[in-house]
Amino acid sequence: MNSFQRKASSFIGVLAGVVLIALTLATAQAQTIILRGDQPETTQVDESNRVSIEYVAPQNPELGELYGRLRNHHALEKIQEILSPFRYTDGLTIKTMQCGEVNSWYRRENFKPTVTIC
Repeated sequence: MNSFQRKASSFIGVLAGVVLIALTLATAQAQTIILRGDQPETTQVDESNRVSIEYVAPQNPELGELYGRLRNHHALEKIQEILSPFRYTDGLTIKTMQCGEVNSWYRRENFKPTVTIC
C-alpha cells in the first residue's frame, strides 16, 4: 500500500467518525428540544442546510495531491449532503486541514460548532 492509499484509507476512517459526531450532535439537539418541551422551529428550505464546509490548503506540498482529490471528488460536499436533513440550531462547520497527523475533533470556533478533519 503506497503513501497516498494509506492517507486515503485513514481519511475514510476519520470521515466515518465525523459523520458519527455530527449525527450525535443532531440527536442531542433533538433530545434537548423534546426534554424542554419546546416546539421545533420551522425554517425555510433555504435555511434547512446549516452545515458549512471549508477546505484549508495544506502547507506541505506532499499533501497537495490528497487535497486536490478531496476537492475534485467533493468529499465535504457529500458529507454536507448526508447531514442536510438535520437541523443544527447553531449550524455546523466541517473542514479539512493539515494537522501533522491523521485525526479529527470537535470544538467551537468563533462560537460555532466545528468538526476538523486532518
